[in-house]
Amino acid sequence: SLGAAHANPLDAFGFGARGMALGSAATALADDFSANYYNPAGLASGEDFRIELGYALVAPTLELDGRDLEVDNSQGLQGGVVLPGELFGHNLGFSIGVHLPDERISRIRALPQRQPRWVLYDNRPQRLVISSSGAFEIIEGLYIGGGLTYLANTSGTLEMQGDVDFAKAEQTELFSEVDVDLAAV
Repeated sequence: SLGAAHANPLDAFGFGARGMALGSAATALADDFSANYYNPAGLASGEDFRIELGYALVAPTLELDGRDLEVDNSQGLQGGVVLPGELFGHNLGFSIGVHLPDERISRIRALPQRQPRWVLYDNRPQRLVISSSGAFEIIEGLYIGGGLTYLANTSGTLEMQGDVDFAKAEQTELFSEVDVDLAAV
């Protein structure tokens, strides 16, 4: 049995300018808001209060047999806050990070079953992502961290009713109803 395919903009393209520029190879470097995704323990190594804001635009192209599959861009604001501190002589850090798409946070696009598509790059990167993390220095140079990430997921139903006139297409009347929920993943 096959499981459902899931993706989000961070898995597909990275988080924060430095992490994206490094192709998401930022685990050992993360001490900014991107540590929420790459390595929460890195927050305990930071020393400065930071507020960071950036804009990410990823415009992928995907062709199959010479045909453009019209994959959506992933674009929006990325940023966060890092709060360093000290407790009993050991460093600690807290952070919250966000990826806020500016075009849409929900989209449903039905494609014909016979049309090839790349599920992970189709519409899933259009998600709101909010993450928060904390970290603590156990001994000098050894950090432990953890976090929680909220992804918005769209689910719903589409109902259609009406009459189709095959002889006179202009006489066709169809009515649709969409019921959509934006739920946490």
